[in-house]
Amino acid sequence: MEELIRRDKNRPSVVMWSVANEPAAELPPAAYYFKTLIAHTKALDPSRPVTFVTDTNYAVDHGAPYVDVICVNSYFSWYHDPGHLEVIPLQLTAQFENWYKTYQKPIIQSEYGADSVPGLHSDPPVMFSEEYQKAMLKEYHSVFDKKRKEYVIGELIWNFADFMTNQGKLVLNNSPFSLQA
Repeated sequence: MEELIRRDKNRPSVVMWSVANEPAAELPPAAYYFKTLIAHTKALDPSRPVTFVTDTNYAVDHGAPYVDVICVNSYFSWYHDPGHLEVIPLQLTAQFENWYKTYQKPIIQSEYGADSVPGLHSDPPVMFSEEYQKAMLKEYHSVFDKKRKEYVIGELIWNFADFMTNQGKLVLNNSPFSLQA
């Protein structure tokens, strides 16, 4: 964290520090670990909030008491209850309400979404079709629209069209590491 903060503290796009991604926050040693790490991070830069991204249930997450913002990854109707879009409003609403009731902190949905095979279509929507991906996003967004009026302050879709790029060799300034058109 010291190296990261020293390197990036003056970058305007850094709005908060994250100290982990999907750690084993349900394990008892996580409480001491995150209390110590987050306190150290705040001492290095008291001007920014500190968080980590969790995929642990709110009731057993030992690191959440120490963050400024709850960042949670969840994939309802994808990894959990695959194919059942109807569960999203119930599960996502319950997730947000449980986290907020327990910690009274702003929440970011730091990952959600469904993969698709470009050009795969299905009526009715089935997993991996573009229609399923669209329907899933619609269900998530309906909950976000309600909860952003309360305590949800952001959301980051993963994975939408992130990998729809041309395959090719990366060539920059005659270096083998940049993209050549």
